[in-house]
Amino acid sequence: MLQINATTYSQKTRISLDMNDVQLSEVLNKIETISEFKFFVDTQKIDVKREVNIKANKEKIFDILDKLFSGTNITYEVYKKQILLKKVEIERNKPIFVGPGQSYFEIIKLQETITGTITDENGMPLAGANILEKGTTNGTQADFDGNFSINVEDGNAILVITYIGFATKEVPINGQSSINIVLEENAAGLDEVVVMGFGTQKKEAVVGAMTSITPSELKIPSSNLTTALAGRISGMVSYQTSGEPGADNAQFFVRGVASFNGQNGPLILIDGVELTVDDLARLQPDDIQSFSVLKDPTTTAIYGARGANGIILVTTKTGVKGKVAVNLRYENAYSSPVSVVDLADPVTHMRLQNEADRTRGLFPTFTEEKIAGTARGGNPNIYPAVDWFDKLFQDWAGSRRINLNVRGGGDKVRYYVAGALNSDDGLLKVDDTNSFTNNIKLNQYVLRSNINIDLHENTEMIVRLHSTIDDYRGPLQGGNAIYNAAVRTSPVRFPAVLEPDDALQGVPHITFGNDLGPRQSSNRDNGAVWYNPYAELQRGYRDYRRQLSLVQLEFKQDLNSILEGLSARFLGNANTTSSFENRRSYKPYFYRVSTFDSNTEEYTLTRTSEGDESLELDPDHKAVNNSVLYMELAADYHKIFAEKHTVSGLLAFTAREFLDGNANTVQLSLPSRNLTLAGRFNYDYDNRYFIETNFGYNGSERFAKENRFGFFPSFGVGWLVSNEKFFKSESISRLKFRASYGWVGNDQIGNTRNDRFFYLSEVDINNSSRGYTFGRDLNQGINGVSISRYANPLVTWETARKLNIGVDLNLFNDAVQFRADVFQDNRSNILQTRSDIPTTLGLQSVIQTNVGEVKLQGVDASLDINHSFNENFWLQGRATFVYTDNEFTVFEEPNYAEIGAPWRSNIGNNVSTRQGYIAERLFVDDEEARNSPVQFGTPGIDYGGGDIKYKDLNGDNIITSLDQAAIGKPDVPKITYGFGLSAGYKRFDISMFFQGLAETSFFIDPYRTGPFINSVVGSQTNQSGLLIEPGNGILSENGLLQAYADDHWSEDNKNVYALWPRLSTTPIQNNLQTSTWWLRDGSFMRLKQVEIGFDLGKGLEDKLNIQKLRMYVTGTNLMTWSKFKLWDPELKGTGLNYPLQRTINVGFQLGF
Repeated sequence: MLQINATTYSQKTRISLDMNDVQLSEVLNKIETISEFKFFVDTQKIDVKREVNIKANKEKIFDILDKLFSGTNITYEVYKKQILLKKVEIERNKPIFVGPGQSYFEIIKLQETITGTITDENGMPLAGANILEKGTTNGTQADFDGNFSINVEDGNAILVITYIGFATKEVPINGQSSINIVLEENAAGLDEVVVMGFGTQKKEAVVGAMTSITPSELKIPSSNLTTALAGRISGMVSYQTSGEPGADNAQFFVRGVASFNGQNGPLILIDGVELTVDDLARLQPDDIQSFSVLKDPTTTAIYGARGANGIILVTTKTGVKGKVAVNLRYENAYSSPVSVVDLADPVTHMRLQNEADRTRGLFPTFTEEKIAGTARGGNPNIYPAVDWFDKLFQDWAGSRRINLNVRGGGDKVRYYVAGALNSDDGLLKVDDTNSFTNNIKLNQYVLRSNINIDLHENTEMIVRLHSTIDDYRGPLQGGNAIYNAAVRTSPVRFPAVLEPDDALQGVPHITFGNDLGPRQSSNRDNGAVWYNPYAELQRGYRDYRRQLSLVQLEFKQDLNSILEGLSARFLGNANTTSSFENRRSYKPYFYRVSTFDSNTEEYTLTRTSEGDESLELDPDHKAVNNSVLYMELAADYHKIFAEKHTVSGLLAFTAREFLDGNANTVQLSLPSRNLTLAGRFNYDYDNRYFIETNFGYNGSERFAKENRFGFFPSFGVGWLVSNEKFFKSESISRLKFRASYGWVGNDQIGNTRNDRFFYLSEVDINNSSRGYTFGRDLNQGINGVSISRYANPLVTWETARKLNIGVDLNLFNDAVQFRADVFQDNRSNILQTRSDIPTTLGLQSVIQTNVGEVKLQGVDASLDINHSFNENFWLQGRATFVYTDNEFTVFEEPNYAEIGAPWRSNIGNNVSTRQGYIAERLFVDDEEARNSPVQFGTPGIDYGGGDIKYKDLNGDNIITSLDQAAIGKPDVPKITYGFGLSAGYKRFDISMFFQGLAETSFFIDPYRTGPFINSVVGSQTNQSGLLIEPGNGILSENGLLQAYADDHWSEDNKNVYALWPRLSTTPIQNNLQTSTWWLRDGSFMRLKQVEIGFDLGKGLEDKLNIQKLRMYVTGTNLMTWSKFKLWDPELKGTGLNYPLQRTINVGFQLGF
């Protein structure tokens, strides 16, 4: 018998058995049931029905196996938790000394010898991988470096390679003497352990709802990991509303939105430490060991106050015992917008703007001479016809990504060290006249080092160091604002840049274009009155740097010497996040045409605004600095009693402190602290029946003493039916039912910073705005007192009461795996502003308390397929689906039923469904408007024919807020789904993935997209976030969308169902109301990704010592199917933002 690669588990696990006159198979099954060992046996060669007797009292697995096979020709090999049994013929006996006092026999039959190496996709050796000659009991295992040697009957043999967590692979010898084999990860087959709250757990024993995904599925050609989540994880609702580098984080929720407090994002834990969405976005897929989403009460209650909205749990890779493995990935990508808004041509724009003037009783804006000059392509300085998209943006942008990691280790020290550089360029154009670049350029630098050190056979120390740096340069207002400005600027008012006349030749600055204001405007002086987006883009730039630095120290201690099955763990973490911003800009020079000779086309320019030729630093630059200290102490217990009873428990204590280095009040400057005592108890009977209980006992500083601590328990049960003796099925390999119920708390309510202490009032005793004056000449004054928050000691935890019922079904020896869960979340004590406090009380600020309640329910499911047709052809598939809906059950509001407007109530409606008016159609003419219920303004004057007609729900002959109702579907989609296939043939592989949303809607913004209206004047920041800086104009005229030009109400075409109402050059308040007129279906399906790869490494393993060399081409966001055509439907109502990108990526992966 042969013993190799004994591990900590096999050395320390003690097993008790007392079985007489039983078959060998019963003993092996019993060992698998009461431990984590798994046997690999060829029952055609080994007689598992042989009767045996075995008695063992807390003995090692080696001693038990020696007893079982003493005096037989059965040998065994142990690697970690895998045991391979072999039968060999005795030809010669040679003693081998494996260790002091140990003597075994090597039993070898001389045959044809095959050698090779087994690695994963990254070139990492898979020590202990099982190699079996198909149809025989002849087998072996890969050694420390993944190398193996096996004697086979002849050159036509087939090797079957297995390794836990990887797809089984059959490899024909075909006369070869050396074969190098690469195994592919199989997330669906990871049945040993899964990462859970504060530890790990056998997957078979999990009774809650969780989803795991292999890191390879998160590898997309993007520097932002959050953009890879949509449709790939069951239970995850995700969508993206901007494609701007550095501002492209996806929005995501676990099982939807269950509260209206604005804090619905999941808890993000990376290596056990709470981090931000930005930190998750910067995580490198190559560094991820496991990625899980925890969804139900048994998996989240243990985190108490932080787990109500679900948990994303990520662990990074650690070192492994083996030779050094180096993995290099490089990618180069080119991207262009998925779609851009289609604008009408300049001549159509002018003609329809004149129509808008005439239909509203105004004089036309543009003369026929100007229209004709523009149509014939006259001098662009006189007859501007600006394509703002072409002037401001490039057609495509580039990005580059490189990741290098090194992994390996010895008996005592194991390491994983990785570094990455991501560089993304934007689509903005740079003017060569400037001495600087203002296009978006985002460089991200990532360094990670995870070191595992065995200080003693019972003590392990882990040191984790991590740093991420974002280095951003871009326009002063960001790419989203510039894209908005491209649509919200007239193409014919002025050119972006005027060509200098003779007097201005050689000026050292850009001659930005501008003009006088409209005739009806008061802004007709010689100043720069028009907002010029090109000047805004070119006049400066913003440098921004953000850095996360993390230091983590962890100790794991085996305490078997004190109590068998007991272990302890300590984790200490310190991370600091800092950022700063420098804004450098100059004041642009603006010019307009003052004289023009139509015969010679000569013109002169007049300077309308004096500028500067040097950059100035904005003194109001932003800087952020905060730090987090975190400590975690946990004790684990795991033991098997009487062979069938498995008991495990966990007790953990955590403390977290957050310190804000930019606080501007005494309260905010104080450290924020939270405490948690959490526990978990698991019981497993005979690997068939499972019980789990959890609790989180949390303390939050935000509440008064009587409400400061909250206790949140949960309970779960599971039944593994397929392990029952009565269950016999050739097609069903696994059937399990699960159920869980419990409570989870949430202290992230209200404004988490300004309302930090609800039980304390916020009083300013020296407020000048509340002061008064006195004296004979009223020249004396005393500041007054203001109250921004009243003390409320009754504010307490928001509580989620959750229920989950699930089923796991595996078919055809786990080739098909289906998982489904039905869930419900009843959220109570939601913080809400009181609406029934009369103003006669004279309160200075609003009162908030826990009165709201929401009910959420739904279903999520996943389907995985993994099948190899033969040694050359394999197929994998994955599909996910989540349906989630919610409704207000308690919401403080007026009693609308009592005043005859029950439809106005929020009760029963989805929390992300908006209230608005029901639009019937457009008015036929002014007369109809005058004879209809009064709307917004005076009928026939402020609105009339061609404007939107609303439904008078309460029949009082006037349209008021009581005629609003819940309209459309929720903004957060009810349905999220994804499906994809991957296939491989010999060296080629191809994969594709589709993603989609359904049961969601959004509103077109008639203010942002309304043609010809000035959407900037009157505010320092307009509705799209365009900041009006000194030196630029404050007037704008929106462009004309081609869709509106093609389909609008007019005097000649009184289509009462036209896409756009009667045109206007000023905002018509009647038409700007939130209503069904602007409601659109947000459903879509997208071909999210296609990848084609080719393995170049085969045959190079021995020649160049290359374990992996793969080239691939990837395309993302390639096609979209949707009813909505104006812009990318995933952007929803923010369709004028920086668009999502269609990307073509070329990359290679090298492992050696």
